[in-house]
Amino acid sequence: LAYLQRWHDWTKSRGGITRNQAHGSPGNLLDHYAVSEIPETEIFRKVDENQIPMMRLAASAAYANGSNLVSAEAFTWLDEHFQVTPEKLKEAADFIFLSGVNHLFFHGVPYSPADAEWPGWLFYASTHLGQNGGLWRDLSAFTGYLQRCQSILQEGEISSDVLLYFPIHDLWHNVAEKLPLFTVHNQNEWLWPTPFFQSSMELWNHGISFAYASDRMLHKATVRDGRVVLGGHSYRALVLPKVNRMAPETVDLLAKLTAQGATLIVQGGWPRQVPGYRDRQAKLPPAPAGAVLVDGNGLLPALTSRGIAPERMTAAGLRFVRRNHAGGHHYFIVNRGGKTFDGIPPLAVPFQSAVILDPWNPASSTVAVPQDSGIDLRLEPGQSIVIRTFSARRIEGTPWKKPPATLQATAIEGPWKIEFIEGGPTLPATALNARLGSWTTLPDAANFSGTARYSASFEATGPGRCLLDLGKVANTARIFLNEKALGISWCEPHVIDIGAALKPGSNLLEIEVTNLAANRIADLDRRKIPWKRFHEINFVNIDYKPFDAATWPVMDSGLSGPVRLLR
Repeated sequence: LAYLQRWHDWTKSRGGITRNQAHGSPGNLLDHYAVSEIPETEIFRKVDENQIPMMRLAASAAYANGSNLVSAEAFTWLDEHFQVTPEKLKEAADFIFLSGVNHLFFHGVPYSPADAEWPGWLFYASTHLGQNGGLWRDLSAFTGYLQRCQSILQEGEISSDVLLYFPIHDLWHNVAEKLPLFTVHNQNEWLWPTPFFQSSMELWNHGISFAYASDRMLHKATVRDGRVVLGGHSYRALVLPKVNRMAPETVDLLAKLTAQGATLIVQGGWPRQVPGYRDRQAKLPPAPAGAVLVDGNGLLPALTSRGIAPERMTAAGLRFVRRNHAGGHHYFIVNRGGKTFDGIPPLAVPFQSAVILDPWNPASSTVAVPQDSGIDLRLEPGQSIVIRTFSARRIEGTPWKKPPATLQATAIEGPWKIEFIEGGPTLPATALNARLGSWTTLPDAANFSGTARYSASFEATGPGRCLLDLGKVANTARIFLNEKALGISWCEPHVIDIGAALKPGSNLLEIEVTNLAANRIADLDRRKIPWKRFHEINFVNIDYKPFDAATWPVMDSGLSGPVRLLR
């Protein structure tokens, strides 16, 4: 900790700010994150909700400091090189936001000189967001989405109800190693078996917003109107998650906070031991008067009986971040339930009106009033939405209408023209009177990485609200109708509003589809053409072994459809 503090102070004295990934240290991770102005966590290999407690450490450090930005090294090893799809990127970004991050750092765009042969200089961490990975051409749609999400997640301040104590002394005592390394990669060994993890996941799964505090942070806490205040944020309860060892100074502090009116909930018994060996015979004083002692079976009854209402949307697979703004609250909501959500998720904080924002579409802004304390929503699996509530104002605007469950569908059968317009190693021949499907079945296209333009004409009866459903796309698409650019579809579901350009009679539809680079890389390795201009760890496969794509199966590419008009 002293080393990090000296590094931070040196940087600050020279006009800089610091960003630090504290994980991997044997020390108190929460305090180590808190040294920097921008604590930084990371997501590694997969999206797993068991990672939330680990990732929440960085956000909690920022909250305790009164800082706003929380960073993440994003998209590390989500899949093998060149195979990370836009859907996986979107899922990972949403998950990182849900952990409390609001300041993404791309892991996958190294410097590459202009004269470097394709695929250029690359980095070992798998997700190639640079110019030659297949994601660059339409990346602006994704970065626009991230920008709009982050603008909401950086506004105001976090709205959390519970401050959960981080029991570092128990963690140090319980590990088998003499010098434990608390890394992202071995959470199953040092974090997941602990009561702290179990309490964190109970809060997460039941929709109770929370943050963490260390011993050091608690010494900066105060009490105001019965709430614990830390870093400018107030919490309705302080929870000890079945703690066995605690410093006497912290016990004295808890007694002081409780005497000042803070709600202290103690799960699974009062701490019994002093940490370390020097004072191991010392006896801790009993729980302070007013502390709420609960058994180890659950926190929810103790919290709800004290007016801490859960966000019940989590029972349906919805996950959320809730933040305060000047007039109410922001809810960033993601459907992680695996099936369509159709209903009214009640919001725990009352409101008079709300604005519904689609982070993919900045032009979309509609107004709603509460129904059964919530908003009537339909969210497809993986879909995200922002609800901006107002506590005391009735906002005027275009009324919110939930999309209908079924739409009138008309297939666009073609025939289709497929013209390869950009990419390599060479441009395949144009296909006329083609059927939709993976372009890898076309002559000389199996190894192609780049962009193809699909065009077809169709008849329409008139203007009006009309959606275009592209069906299956591998991997991103730009849509043009009657030579009017309508936007980029980055990930499933590939549905876009085309009503602004639709006209009665004949319409020309053009869709520019870009695939990943996997098929072209696999072809190079099958033909044993040298292309790796890197050494050792700078380029390995996902298992940190020598990279070889020669055995990869051909990945679907292009527009497979079905393409449909939805009215």
